[in-house]
Parts: sequence; C-alpha cells; structure tokens
Amino acid sequence: MKLPVIQFTNLAGGLNKLVSQARVKDSESPNLENIEYTEDGLPSKRRGFKVYGNLVGTSVKGDASLYLADGTKIHLKVSGGKLYKYTGTWTEITGVTFNTSNRLNFVQANNAIYIFDGQTGIAKYDGTTLSSLLGTPVAKAGIYYGNRIIAFGDPANPSRLLMSATNNNDSFKGSSGTATSGSTTTIVDSTKNWTVNQFANLTVNITGGTDTGQSRVIQSNTSTTLTLSSVFGTAIDSSSVYEIDGGDTLDIAKNDGQEIMGLGKFEE
Repeated sequence: MKLPVIQFTNLAGGLNKLVSQARVKDSESPNLENIEYTEDGLPSKRRGFKVYGNLVGTSVKGDASLYLADGTKIHLKVSGGKLYKYTGTWTEITGVTFNTSNRLNFVQANNAIYIFDGQTGIAKYDGTTLSSLLGTPVAKAGIYYGNRIIAFGDPANPSRLLMSATNNNDSFKGSSGTATSGSTTTIVDSTKNWTVNQFANLTVNITGGTDTGQSRVIQSNTSTTLTLSSVFGTAIDSSSVYEIDGGDTLDIAKNDGQEIMGLGKFEE
C-alpha cells in the first residue's frame, strides 16, 4: 500500500508545550532542539555562538566590528578603559584610555570606527591606529548619515546635536586666526597646534587682508601649516585672516529641560 504524502509548508508556529501532543498544530512542534526558522517558516539548524576570549575581572563596556574596504573585519571591545581587538586572543590597542564606568558606543564611517565614551573627546580607530581626535566635543553616542557623523550627549549641552564636517568626519570644529606667513599654496599660523590632516578636504576662507574673499580646499595640514589644493593669486602674508569650515551644532528645544537620548535614521 502506498503511503500518503503529507506536506507542511509553514512550521513557524514553533515550540508548543502548553497542550498535549495530540493537540499540537501542524505548524508547531512539541519538541525542538537546535532549530530556528527562516522567513518562509522552514526549519533550519540553529546558529550557534562563539566565545571570543575572556578577561577576568573586567566587564565589557562596549563592543563592535570594524569593516574595512579590503574586506577585513575586526572584532573590538572596550574593557577596563582599554580597546582590544580579537585575533584568536584579545590584544590591546594602545593610544587612548577611555572612561571605565560609562558604556561606550561606536559609529562606523568611511573605513574607520569612531568611539564615544560620554566623558572625553571622540576617538578613532582605522584598523591600524587608535587616536584621540583633539578638539572634538564630548559625546556619548551617534549615527552616520549624509556623509557626516551626528552625535549627542555633551553633558554641558544635553539638547544639542553635534555634527562633523560633511567631507571630514574627524572635524567637528573649525579654526580661525591670522596667518603668520604663507605662500600661494600654504597658510602658516605658528600659534596653532592642529592635529595632522584634521582639516583635509575642508575649505579655508580668507576673510581679511591679502586675498580677502577667496576660498580654497585644504589638501593637508600639519600642526601649523595648511597646504592648499590650488593656488592663491597673491601669496598669503601676515595680514591674511582665515576661517576653516568645520562641523556644526543644532540645539533641539534647548529650554524644554529634555536631553537627547537617541538618534535614528528614517528613509522613505
């Protein structure tokens, strides 16, 4: 005698131990082990888990994965105020010490990951170097949207959004001053101590003195010198007053007593 074939096309009812086996529906099971369901309600082997090392006595305050353009994926965590990457064992990445009490948050942007601890300035890890972005505001979390980082959580300004420059996620604040010297392709201000290349791809505007009204894109910078991507008509001199575009801020109903607690993206 040929046995009848019975097909079940949706088993998404899952485990049901509240009734006898005789009353379990065709979409349910009285006994499930290591099974999960796909979006079509079909059973598949349950995904497992992997233990990524152990550091005794130090709780994890934040974890993330950095995805690099070359396909490399780096698992990261912050524990005891230090950043670690997983390479079979947890290896410390030196360069920045974080708050040991607060939870940390991470934002991936442009082949790097930005780290917020709610107490010190923003840090950046690019897969090789961990550095503190000098001059950045205090923030506890953020998102990446519109080619810029948008963060919040400055204790002094709890209702303020902090936005990086559109073309440079390392820059949340611009700079200004009067040149001490220069040339047709450089602006030198010996009174500054900028972070190397923090203004790369941003625009510098001459607002006074020689070359007033002209603007140029910054190709790179050292601690005191801006190198420009195109020439000025006249060499910059000690009369030239400059302003570098930086990030921006936006206060959300700053007088209502409510602090910003989270951000999200909405796309239609």
